[in-house]
Amino acid sequence: MVINGLVTLRSYRKFDYFKIQFKEAIEKSANSSFCYVFTNRWIGLRLEILCNIFSMVTAIVIFTMKDSYPNREQLTFCLQIILDIVFLFSLSVRMSAEVQNMMTSSQRIYQYTLLPQEDLLVKPLDKKLEGWPTAGKIEFENVSMRYRETMEPSLKNLNCMI
Repeated sequence: MVINGLVTLRSYRKFDYFKIQFKEAIEKSANSSFCYVFTNRWIGLRLEILCNIFSMVTAIVIFTMKDSYPNREQLTFCLQIILDIVFLFSLSVRMSAEVQNMMTSSQRIYQYTLLPQEDLLVKPLDKKLEGWPTAGKIEFENVSMRYRETMEPSLKNLNCMI
């Protein structure tokens, strides 16, 4: 749209004004994107630390049980299942956070539908007012006015319709 109004921008020398407005809009967008990416990384790091601690504790328990448990293949299989569950837990938490971020606008729209409806602009009572002007018309007939009582009239026999 700026290209269509280029001649107007040049004639009024408003390039710097719109350049500043554009930079401010880009900065706001970049700040919100940075916050989104930062919180996503923060959650990812915390989840990875939590899942790694859980996996290490499970591995330590399995390695301490390997001599007392006769079937080592089951312990190895158990470790593999635990690692898969931890990965799926991390993935599900990230995806649920992503869905929560994306569904905020839908939740707001739903909440707006629950708000009470505002009054009508024109109420039935407004239509029934009698004596109220139905058209905007001001009419002066033979009007004379002066600034002070001691002065001559500044308007004499004015007739006009507005």
